[in-house]
Amino acid sequence: MLQKRMAMPMDWDDVRFFLAVTRAGTLASAARSLGVDQTTVGRRLASLEESVGQTLLERAPTGFSPTEVGRRVIGAAETMADAAGDFEIAARSDEAGAVENVRVATTDSLAEHFVIPALATLRARKPNVNVDLQTAWARVNLLRGEADIAVRLVRPTHRRLVARKVADFAMRAYASPAYVAARGMPASDFRGHDVLAYTAAREASSNFTLAGLDARPGRNVLQTNSGSALLRAARDGLGVAELPSYVGDADPGLVRVCANHARFYSVYLVSHEDRRRVRAVRAVSEAIAAAFDGYRASARQAVRSKRSR
Repeated sequence: MLQKRMAMPMDWDDVRFFLAVTRAGTLASAARSLGVDQTTVGRRLASLEESVGQTLLERAPTGFSPTEVGRRVIGAAETMADAAGDFEIAARSDEAGAVENVRVATTDSLAEHFVIPALATLRARKPNVNVDLQTAWARVNLLRGEADIAVRLVRPTHRRLVARKVADFAMRAYASPAYVAARGMPASDFRGHDVLAYTAAREASSNFTLAGLDARPGRNVLQTNSGSALLRAARDGLGVAELPSYVGDADPGLVRVCANHARFYSVYLVSHEDRRRVRAVRAVSEAIAAAFDGYRASARQAVRSKRSR
């Protein structure tokens, strides 16, 4: 047990190594994240403990875990890390300010309706944050650093990925009024109707469904990997498409078909546990989350207004 006294002046940089071990759990993982060897991490951790006169980490079956004192100082250590980042940015800033880059990955629909409006709001408060927005259905690998933030439809299971549910939405079937007038309202199996498919959703399951209904009896006349193309095709009367309700219900060129049926899904804001602590990443994440919060508030208000009429 180390003596509970300050034995020597503390090297503030040692705190960075302490945080790395608490986040990674092992010296080896912490060393990889810091780009140093394992011996260096152990030496800097020992130096910090000697400086503060306390044991901060103890060995556990799976690596290292904070002691009671270690848990007590983690918050202060996080604050120091944030302050060090702010200091570095301020020191390197020119008159216009240093530019911070954040990579965001999502679908084109979520980008158009939530992410881009969020970034427009963020821009007024954080003009030095630049965003690289990647839109595709395929998932990026956050563990490999392919993006800082992902807005996904599936909750990740890896322990180092942090997910925050920001929305619950419904997928419903829509067609243009002209299509319905010419072809009639589809039955629940879409037999005798033209259907439009989103490529990724079609490939993800052996059963082709629209709004949770079997769409295989219908005639698949278009398949696309673009949400905007799918929307345009439905609006132009090519057939029946499954679209998010926040898209279809707001479009005057579409009407619901099989209106009592829907497929429900959740949206998650996901980031790596290390990257989410970066100031710019945190700012972008909070702005995106606020955009979803704003949509929910507007939707609730619209429901209340409709009921009061």
